[in-house]
Amino acid sequence: EDWKDLEKEYVHLEEDHKNYCDLLSKLSAAQQKCLSEIAHHRYRIKCIGDLLTRASRVPQGKEEKKEIADLKLKLVERKIHFHEMEDNLPHKNGLYLRIILGQVNVSLLTKAAKFIYKKEYETFKLTVSYIILAVAFFSAFSVTYRWSDTVLNFLLVWYYCTLTIRENILRVNGSRIKGWWMTHHFVSTVCAAISLIWPDGYTYSEFR
Repeated sequence: EDWKDLEKEYVHLEEDHKNYCDLLSKLSAAQQKCLSEIAHHRYRIKCIGDLLTRASRVPQGKEEKKEIADLKLKLVERKIHFHEMEDNLPHKNGLYLRIILGQVNVSLLTKAAKFIYKKEYETFKLTVSYIILAVAFFSAFSVTYRWSDTVLNFLLVWYYCTLTIRENILRVNGSRIKGWWMTHHFVSTVCAAISLIWPDGYTYSEFR
């Protein structure tokens, strides 16, 4: 009887999975349609904007000037609306993510998913920072410091590499992380990598 009940449940599971796959296919098609239409509207708006720019250079009456100004304002508002629409649509990866991950879709399509990912990013940063601080403290007072330095530098390289990837994913999903902050992490990755591969010897000891 248990097997018969399980068979019935399995039939429902297959139907649910089929419906899920159909919805997934429709969602993907709808996303591409919206992206295509937004691109088309952007192109048309650019053409209209160019016409308005040329028209504003020609002497116009008060009514025409007001009409041109109103149209320009509407174009700006429409562009803002496009950005709001794109918050719920897949985004193209930046150059760094294309190099690291390829064309993998890293877009988070709901505000809840974006909030969770941002929270995980902050938790990761805080947790690993405490670990790095502990390892650095131990390395500072270690007699045989080379192996502890290697562990510390490897940890730093991994930490900053991971941060740069996560921060680029956040930027793809609308985060306003500053460019200088991300540049600092890229530079820190390079510095930690140099320290990691630096041969043990007089120069390393003096540097340390």
